[in-house]
Amino acid sequence: MSFCPQCQTSNEFKPCAYYCLNVVNTCLTFHEELDKEWNNYIDALLLLATRLETSFNIESVVDPIDIKISEAIMNFQENGGAVSNKLFESCGKPHIESKRETRDVNFEESPKFAEQPYVANPTAATVTGLDRLIQDIKKKIKKTKGFWAQLPQTICTDKHISTLIAADNKSCYNGSDL
Repeated sequence: MSFCPQCQTSNEFKPCAYYCLNVVNTCLTFHEELDKEWNNYIDALLLLATRLETSFNIESVVDPIDIKISEAIMNFQENGGAVSNKLFESCGKPHIESKRETRDVNFEESPKFAEQPYVANPTAATVTGLDRLIQDIKKKIKKTKGFWAQLPQTICTDKHISTLIAADNKSCYNGSDL
């Protein structure tokens, strides 16, 4: 298409879509060979994205840690005496020595804090930010499958690059004349 008016910076006449497709297919023949490997790459990315949505999603593991810690503290507050007694039976009572006095530690005398059971945050089970990001990336990646095989068609169907005679009733360059 080096003799095409548009390629010579004259936008007066565009190449005909079929002529464009014929020339671009010829120019990109070797690039089309990349399509199989490109599709394998896209499939691998989609597999990775799918795995990140499941148990490998670090956000779903880390996000509820504050809830788990809070539950553990509340569980210890509610059952601290029983846990301490079992520990003391097995290991003996600890003695804390200070310069002023020596005393036994008794966890049963410590004040209990919140007596109400903890209710988990209902949004913790919803879709996380990482999940939304992964879903968005998967949609965009799927669109690129077959990129190299479809490249000539994509280029030549762009209305800024070529034209169909029947579509807009204008002349186009067919390789030898208008």
